[in-house]
Amino acid sequence: MIKESNKNRWLYVYYAILLIILVSWTDVNSVPPMPIRFGFLLALSVPLFAFRPTWAPVVLTLFLTVAQNSYSRSYMPANGLFYIIILLGIILVHSKKITHIKTQRVLIVLFLLAVITNLSSSSSEINYYYAIMMVFFFAYFVKKEDAIYPHFFSYAFILATLALCILYLRFGNDFSHEFDSDTERNYWQDPNYWGGVVGMGSLACFIELFTEKNRNRINTFLLIAVFLLSFLVLIINASRGAILAVLVGISVFILFSRRRNRLKVTVLLALIASVFAIYNSGLMDYFMYRISEGDTGRMDIWGTKINLFLQADPTHWIFGMGREAGAKLSRSGVYVSFHNDYLAYLVCYGLIGLIALLNYVFSPLKGKRNRIIVFALLTYLGVCLVTLEPLCTGHFPYFAFTFYAYVWSQSPEMTKSNSIFNEH
Repeated sequence: MIKESNKNRWLYVYYAILLIILVSWTDVNSVPPMPIRFGFLLALSVPLFAFRPTWAPVVLTLFLTVAQNSYSRSYMPANGLFYIIILLGIILVHSKKITHIKTQRVLIVLFLLAVITNLSSSSSEINYYYAIMMVFFFAYFVKKEDAIYPHFFSYAFILATLALCILYLRFGNDFSHEFDSDTERNYWQDPNYWGGVVGMGSLACFIELFTEKNRNRINTFLLIAVFLLSFLVLIINASRGAILAVLVGISVFILFSRRRNRLKVTVLLALIASVFAIYNSGLMDYFMYRISEGDTGRMDIWGTKINLFLQADPTHWIFGMGREAGAKLSRSGVYVSFHNDYLAYLVCYGLIGLIALLNYVFSPLKGKRNRIIVFALLTYLGVCLVTLEPLCTGHFPYFAFTFYAYVWSQSPEMTKSNSIFNEH
């Protein structure tokens, strides 16, 4: 949001209005009529076809992240096929105009392996397939040698986090869950996955604060405000994994950055002071309660899954047993979450699937550009995957965040002459 150009300003206002409309639906029991939802999708996609095709990954990431993590139903259609059609349509119209970065071909391996394995085990993982296809096509919209695009992409997560935090503070009390006579927790969907999404914007804010050039005071204030707000909401939400991932990601970025040691120490002390201030305010009460719970049985789940997997047919060790069979791999034979994406891929898609996952997630580290930023982003994602299984279950924002790290690895460093919203 630096030195906005007149020709793009109306589009920023346009999509800001659409974002406000998106979060205005408050009915948790019904969805908007289908004609209205199609109308909203048309309003979202027409400017991408007509004016800014390269915006497609950023716009879809922002709106789908908010829609999929909001407290109510959405104006955005739930069927991912619509977004695949939009992306393919834009590619067909504008493909000759964009010299794009390399696609992540390992996604094809993950896709085909899942289709074959799940068909043989009668599993249906349509959201997983759509998420993979979308981020695969995203590469066609990112120009080579574009120093601005990763910064521009940051705002998809920053604005999504801002919207979700405002919704949480406004409507969170309507979704209160009591755990004992003294403890309540507010959430409208799994708070760990939701917290992981909010944490993406929190880390993106921090990175932009230290890397974005030509930033004005208003934009600096926005980034600081969203970062503090998101961190506060994460603590109130009491998602231990998300808070840990954010702190680890920030620590990696600070420690390995080329900033002066005095600045590093100042930032770390400011973070510590903020945590103590929040702790003394009483907002951390439930978070501390969650810390006292320990690992809540995750180690037992992992141990059981691994033992039963090793007792299965050896062919499953190589190709996996499919998503549904893997999820039901328990002593009782009922659905039990893995709480670990690495283990989920090993059981569901075998050693081939686990190797493909590791290659997909951490391959950006092979690049020589923006390595500290990429390392911080993938450290965040890697921590999230230890206690959650967002990729294996097809959570689109986590796939988009992985692509976000990949874009950083493909982009040259931003110069002072560049301006994010002038060129995009």
